[in-house]
Amino acid sequence: MSESKDVTLLTMAQAVGEQESYGEARGKKDPLLAMQVFGTATEMSDLAIVLGGSMVGEPTQPNLTSEGKRAGSVWLASEGKDAMAGMVFPNGCAYYAQPSNRHYGVRPALPPAFTKSITVNQSRSTEALARGEACFQKRLKSLGGMGRINIIEYGEYPQAIAGDYLDKAGLPEEAKKLREALEKEFTADKLKKTGKTYHFEGEDTKLDEYRYKDRRYIRVKAKHKERLSNGEAIEAGKPYWLEVQPIEWLQDKTDWWVAKKALFSGVQFHSVDEFNPRLGEGNFDAKGEDGRYVINMRRHLVERFAKEMRPMHQLVNDAPGLQVTDSKLMGNFFNGEVDGVSVQLSPFKSR
Repeated sequence: MSESKDVTLLTMAQAVGEQESYGEARGKKDPLLAMQVFGTATEMSDLAIVLGGSMVGEPTQPNLTSEGKRAGSVWLASEGKDAMAGMVFPNGCAYYAQPSNRHYGVRPALPPAFTKSITVNQSRSTEALARGEACFQKRLKSLGGMGRINIIEYGEYPQAIAGDYLDKAGLPEEAKKLREALEKEFTADKLKKTGKTYHFEGEDTKLDEYRYKDRRYIRVKAKHKERLSNGEAIEAGKPYWLEVQPIEWLQDKTDWWVAKKALFSGVQFHSVDEFNPRLGEGNFDAKGEDGRYVINMRRHLVERFAKEMRPMHQLVNDAPGLQVTDSKLMGNFFNGEVDGVSVQLSPFKSR
């Protein structure tokens, strides 16, 4: 991968180690420590599910992450060596798929050239992952005690179904009322737009962000029949409300950050069924004469996602909004800098 500051995806080597053949790790090069700790099976956000994210094996044989969350298929960065694009199945095995597929989730990654511009001055770290999360103990033991990583909240994006916090608090009826109220207010044209929009399917498609009772949401029509993270069955074509929330990133010791979840789906990796490596096709870093990235997914990450993950309220110098808060796994809290300017960071509050 290049030393670009642009948002990208992990390569297959970074995610699962070097590959000898489809789905078989050679083991001569270890994947990122963050991937070894959490595993390659990736949790799908509710937004990614609603947009058509693939949950192969569901519902009779659900695949789970190391945290016991439902996993889905996610893309990896193509390297211009194969006719297909790399991806990871819900069971954590790497394989290849047609670039034209829209049903795989997208788990963005931030390269060191990007993350090093965010300087952490102070930190408070009190626990190793294994102490608070029993499901990691076996995995961390196999890593010889090297499994300490940070989880950082940086930027924001629509992720969970509206009322998810009520569902988790054991108040499903209140959550249902909230979702019904959102749709009723939308139908009556009473919801206030924030001015922010999100794109998932191409240049001509955008979805508005709305504010309701100090939280922000977008309205998305489901692309297929599935189940949300709360177990609710969804219907194709029916609108669902997703809440804008802080993005959690796994901070690797190499200064790579990778999103903890697949944040969205529905975007073609590229508009071809196969790449032709002999013609130089499929290189995720390649740019055209106009200076834009050639691969559709890379363009979307750089030109759409990187801007849309910024909050409406900006930090200094128009930098992306930065929130670093206590995590349930590490208990970290930071003060820091953005582009050399000192910033006091406080727990994220949806605005």
